[in-house]
Amino acid sequence: MLWIVCIFTCIKLKRYMKKILLSLIMVFMGSTLYGQYGDSEQKSLSLHLGTQGVGLEFKYHLIQKLSARAGFSILPIKTDKVVQSFSSDTDDQLKASFTNVRILLDYPIIGKGVRLVAGGAYFFKADGTIESNAQEGFNLGDRHFTAEEVGMMKIKADWKGLRPYAGLAFFRGFPRNRFNVTLDLGLYHLGSPKVTTSSTGMLYLDDTNRQLLEDNLSTYKWLPLGQLAINYKF
Repeated sequence: MLWIVCIFTCIKLKRYMKKILLSLIMVFMGSTLYGQYGDSEQKSLSLHLGTQGVGLEFKYHLIQKLSARAGFSILPIKTDKVVQSFSSDTDDQLKASFTNVRILLDYPIIGKGVRLVAGGAYFFKADGTIESNAQEGFNLGDRHFTAEEVGMMKIKADWKGLRPYAGLAFFRGFPRNRFNVTLDLGLYHLGSPKVTTSSTGMLYLDDTNRQLLEDNLSTYKWLPLGQLAINYKF
């Protein structure tokens, strides 16, 4: 009778030992997985300034080494007399306006300090305009032409739409503590712009010159990006 009790007790102990061992294995695996994927809970908010303007960006660690970013940028530019499109007798004004929202993916390729970045942005506004107005008239033989008769010319290039992006990001994607600084360098592929022109007076563009202008502007397909960001981890 005693030996039966001993066998029964040993069987119960083995079952408990298996449960304890299984529990320990599960705890070990859980801690290992947390060490590998615990960073997925990291998130940060960034304020950036660069060639695409100023904006905000939210970043979230997805799985393993992969992170996602979502943000927006605004770039309004208006300058006077920065170009002399036709001659020193024209008053030239350049305007540019870029507004986009984007989603990007980050993947480290050299430690945590260099990351490959790819994704896309939708440009709600992406246009540049040059407007040239005659400052004064001139004499041709016995006739005087006023500035109004010389006229004006306006050229607008528009890249609005969904555009792909690829580049590199430098320094840690997420701050060690609360704050850090990152640098992005890359390119947007904008494609050929839609060109519209309007002109009056002697600066009038005929169909041949308008087509020549559109062909020349069609080569401006890339938008370089250089951007510094201050990141706050929360």
